[in-house]
Amino acid sequence: MHSQSSVALKPLSIAGALLAALVFVAGCGSTDSTPPTTATDVFAVGAGNTSIYVGWAASTDNVGVSGYHVYRDGVLVGTSLTTNYVDNGLNPAQTYAYTVDAFDVAGNVSGKSQAVSAKPASDSVAPTVSMSAPADGATVSGSLSVSADASDNVRVAGVQFLLDGSNLGIDDTKSPFAVTWDTTLVPNGPHTLSARP
Repeated sequence: MHSQSSVALKPLSIAGALLAALVFVAGCGSTDSTPPTTATDVFAVGAGNTSIYVGWAASTDNVGVSGYHVYRDGVLVGTSLTTNYVDNGLNPAQTYAYTVDAFDVAGNVSGKSQAVSAKPASDSVAPTVSMSAPADGATVSGSLSVSADASDNVRVAGVQFLLDGSNLGIDDTKSPFAVTWDTTLVPNGPHTLSARP
């Protein structure tokens, strides 16, 4: 009976030591104290009588940016997983100031961006966009840059590229507007590239 007791305890002791070691190593390796970079190229434009569109260039992070906080006049008004945000329900006669910060999955937060101001405004002129590359009817291969020209009477908030009607990447909010297309990910044959503001 003594022999059986000894054999039963030994694996439990080893397993306990391994578990403790694994927990310790995992805890040490998961620490991330580096915040994302501060968002740049922040802009705000009236997007209607009671709305303002806020956009910015993407932040970077050593692990990955999870999202952005948007502040109106210093008060948090929303969170965005992309590089833009529409603030609704505003007073059409008032000017508002906006700042943005970025956060990662560990909860690290960047510094706030430079403040930009805007006033809700009725803009009835739609942006225009036209494809600039590749040329219509071109035969392409490998990875290539897909680009477009866009203009507006106020400002182009961004351009979304599409491949066969589906989004190709995310909105590009900074001119020149372009996205990289890896043609090896689609079957050979004709495809349609397009862009919309």
